[in-house]
Amino acid sequence: KPMVVHCVHAYQEVMAMRRLIIHHVEEPKHAVAHPWILHGFTGSPQMARDLCRVGIIVSFGAAILDPLRPRVAQTLAGLDIPFFLETDMDPRGIAYIYDVATSLRGTTVECLANTIKETYSSLFKL
Repeated sequence: KPMVVHCVHAYQEVMAMRRLIIHHVEEPKHAVAHPWILHGFTGSPQMARDLCRVGIIVSFGAAILDPLRPRVAQTLAGLDIPFFLETDMDPRGIAYIYDVATSLRGTTVECLANTIKETYSSLFKL
């Protein structure tokens, strides 16, 4: 099963750990088959793509709502790789996060939900 990683300002270190694990496993397919999910991602689009290249999927939470952190919303808006959405206990709930994310990405809730469901299904081989 995927592992959820909580990381604050140490994305490079997490990528280094992931690379180390991938390169030192006797059967690399096992390491790659078990992706990591980076909880509460707040980095740049390039960082999200770099993480994805080593098998780490980013997950966005309430930070996309923070007007003092516009880069997070901008990153989600233009992301072209798999990602997840989360509330991290935000009282507005996941439906609100989805509404904001669909607005940022110029899509519908149904389309966004299907995209995230596909990512989820691929992780859990459903």
